[in-house]
Amino acid sequence: MLQTLVALLERKHRQILLILIAATLVSGCIYSMYLGNKLRYDDERDYYRLATHIVTKQMYSLDGKNPSVFRPPGYPFIMAPFLRLGANVFILRLLNYLALAACLYLVYKILSTLVGQTAAALGVILTACYPLFFYTAGTLYPQIMASLLMLWIIYLLATARKSTFPFLLSGFLFGLLILTVPTFAFLLIVFAVYFLLKREYDHLWKFGVSTIICCIMVGTWSLRNYLVFGQWVPISANSGLMLLLGNSENTTPNAGPNTDICKYREEVKAVGMGEIERNQYYTRQAKEWISSHKFQALKLYILKVVNNFNFRNNLYTKREASFWTDLIALLTYWPLLLLFFIRLALFKKWRLTSWERLFVAVYFVSALAHAIYFPRVRYRMPFDFLMITVVATFIGQFLINRRAQTGQNPT
Repeated sequence: MLQTLVALLERKHRQILLILIAATLVSGCIYSMYLGNKLRYDDERDYYRLATHIVTKQMYSLDGKNPSVFRPPGYPFIMAPFLRLGANVFILRLLNYLALAACLYLVYKILSTLVGQTAAALGVILTACYPLFFYTAGTLYPQIMASLLMLWIIYLLATARKSTFPFLLSGFLFGLLILTVPTFAFLLIVFAVYFLLKREYDHLWKFGVSTIICCIMVGTWSLRNYLVFGQWVPISANSGLMLLLGNSENTTPNAGPNTDICKYREEVKAVGMGEIERNQYYTRQAKEWISSHKFQALKLYILKVVNNFNFRNNLYTKREASFWTDLIALLTYWPLLLLFFIRLALFKKWRLTSWERLFVAVYFVSALAHAIYFPRVRYRMPFDFLMITVVATFIGQFLINRRAQTGQNPT
């Protein structure tokens, strides 16, 4: 039976990919029809308003009257061309499911190129059966688009040979990714270290060109902010709020946006601060709390790192929480996480390849980066694709080894 399973995965890997891509698109269309044009979360409404005002007002604005710098611009600018063509919320959700289908394809390409067909088929199956991806694609959050950009970059760089084009394209994709979700900036450092440790100095030089292209894109948007507001604001002005929510007297490891910062909000309202002044004020208050509570802040940071691997968060929108969604998240995430840690524990028996070390490093560094602010399941979600590739490789290698042993010892 084991031999039959491995043979099936090796022989039908392309058919498995096509079937699961089709299933993702069809089920995504049905789910989008069920949701209609309703937006369930405040962040979704913000991104949609920004994209709408880009089209209707030719300005980046939340209220349609005053320019904004609060949200990162990448995702609204991705949605804007589709809105100009007449798309509604339903079509934008379908766009997310197209991105999810593309993520399935990229997981397949990464694994088939770096490992083999068995791991590629398993990676596609695990990805398609991971409900968090499907649920997130049904929201107008930037995480699915960010996942697509990240996987595309990884495929280009992890499989790059002598050509310079993958590095040029990855520079553009990096710029768009960081403008969509700024915390992904840490990937630039991780990839630079990756090429340095592998002593691929030619790739390291080319990656320097990628970084320059990325910096030009991010710098252009920052220049826009300076010309509009008269102050340098790298990308967006919501980092202060995020920092305060994750580092203040009422913060807990799993609170996130539920943290009580009413006294700070009241001060902002009383003074009448704008987006930039508010961001600076929140940043200053968070730094002062950290400075005054060093041990407590360190303990909180460590707990936030651990909480990054939680299967659930305390939701700000309470009506979207339920026992069954939590149970599904528990039964689908923690078994994969357990296999991921088992794979790491067996590093002496099965040596980690260079690309596995890269994916593991990205997964854990992302936890360290998000804990500076606060962890959320949807912030971790793009990196779960990398965990799944490592787990699929592990399961695939285990099946192949067992098949070999069974073949040698048929009794």
